[in-house]
Order: sequence, then C-alpha cells, then structure tokens
Amino acid sequence: MVSRVPRKTVNKASAQPLPPADLDWRSLPLEKISRGRVYRRLHPYARNAIHYNDSNDYRFNAPNEQFAVLYVAEELKGAFAETLLRHPGKTLIDQRDIDAKAVSEIEIRSQLKLVKLYGHGLVRVGATATVASGDYAVSQAWSIALWRHPQKPDGIIYRANHDNDQICLALYEHTRKHVRVVKTVPLGSEPFLAELLDHYGVGIG
Repeated sequence: MVSRVPRKTVNKASAQPLPPADLDWRSLPLEKISRGRVYRRLHPYARNAIHYNDSNDYRFNAPNEQFAVLYVAEELKGAFAETLLRHPGKTLIDQRDIDAKAVSEIEIRSQLKLVKLYGHGLVRVGATATVASGDYAVSQAWSIALWRHPQKPDGIIYRANHDNDQICLALYEHTRKHVRVVKTVPLGSEPFLAELLDHYGVGIG
C-alpha cells in the first residue's frame, strides 16, 4: 500500500507529485553502492557518527516515525552545505556551531541498493526534482512508499537541496550493520574548512 500524506499538509501551489498508485508495480531505478565506498557526515561532536534519526524532522524520515534514517554525503561539501548552510542568504556561521560539529568518514561495508531520486530516476518513479527540495511532507511520503516497495531498497540517493552539485544518501535503518566509522575529527581542525568557507562565500562570526 502506498503511503499518502493528508492533503492539508501538502502545499498545493508547489505542484509536487505524491507517489503514484502503481508505484509498487514499477521497477525502481536502483543505484548500487559498492563495498568500501566512503562517505562524509557532519554531526554533533558529542554524538556518535552512526546516528539513525527516528523523528519526522528531516526530509526523508518516516512521517510517523516508522523507521530511522542516516544521512551521509559523497563529499564534505555536501555534508557541510546540508548541515550548516540551511538558511539561504546567511553569510556567517556561528563559531559555536563550528565548535560543536565533527566530521566523520563512514564506510559502506557491503553493497547497498539505493533508489535514484535524481536524473532519469525521477521519471522512472513519477517524481520531480522537488522531492529533494520541496515540502517535507511530500518527501516523507515518497520515502515511506519506497521503504515499503517490494524491491526493498536500502535507501535513497538524491541531490542536496543547498548545493545540488552534491550527492547525498538517506540510508534506512536496516543498513546499520553495513556501515562503520573510519575516523572522526573536530570540524574546527578539518584542514579543508577554510577551503569550504571560501567555496561557499561564507565566514565565521
């Protein structure tokens, strides 16, 4: 059964398509993530890097907390943009936010199959690029519909909302045993921090 979000929670003006009724009968555009691939994650320094969030506060989380999700990015740029550049137009990052964050490398321990929610994958499932940039209620409806799909994907691969050059992964909680932390360092001591700030034209204040 395809999950539906109450209409009152969806911004009709945005014209964001919900999962089609025949989604379970469609062949998902699955992208294979090979064993040994390493991804980046920005997270509170006081929290373990492997944290599957079970709230409904984030884009591809479950609308009613049916499952938890771990978010990682292919590059540090993606993790940085999605974590610290969430307020368009803001050009200063609070020093306390830098001090409170760590950068971790997360290794994939066995092959995963993720639904490609960008490029041609959007047409295959009946979505648009707004699934990764629009109303969270719509994104979460897609996430639970894909989680329930007969092909049992391990998560979603999508373009970051705050820098769509970057690719991010939303991993469903059953992948816990397939990921591990390679290393963790404070964001403030990350050698590429200055390069990131320059790349995005932001400062620390």
